[in-house]
Amino acid sequence: MIEAGAYAPGSWEEMFATPYSPEADVVVDRLRHEDVSIVGCLTFKSCRNLLDRAVAGQRDEGDALAFVARTDGRPVGLVLAEKIRGGDEVAAGTRKILRLRSIFTNLLWQHKGIGRWLLDTLTGGSRDAGYHAIHTEYNPKLESIQPFERLLASSGWSNPKPFMEELFALVAAKSSVATVGL
Repeated sequence: MIEAGAYAPGSWEEMFATPYSPEADVVVDRLRHEDVSIVGCLTFKSCRNLLDRAVAGQRDEGDALAFVARTDGRPVGLVLAEKIRGGDEVAAGTRKILRLRSIFTNLLWQHKGIGRWLLDTLTGGSRDAGYHAIHTEYNPKLESIQPFERLLASSGWSNPKPFMEELFALVAAKSSVATVGL
């Protein structure tokens, strides 16, 4: 086994230096301040700002939630969601809804139930924070979509539905609206 500290903290190399062990104790709990720099590689670059928001909002059940799966104190998975804002809030009415932004399990720890455990913990944590639903959107053409959809189904999520895209074009004084199913 590779010694802890042999790689840069928060690097992919460090994440994958945690080999799977069936005897390992895995714990899932809220993201901690000291985890932010370490788990940054477990989410999309565009979502990394949510990690700080999730930690900052823990006292008041803020607008982002994040949970980390750890073994021997080292992260092996992350789930991240944020409150739907702006025009989406109008569409949702007065209900508080989260958008699942990211879920990742270390490749060496996949197919061990950690992804489902992370989603289930997010569901419970969002309920405790007063949210009514969790929503997600994704591109169905991605290679990883079938495992993602199986994970959602195993956690009791509804079947995915094609979404609609509205296209607006203004021509002189007239406007036209086209709705296209993707």
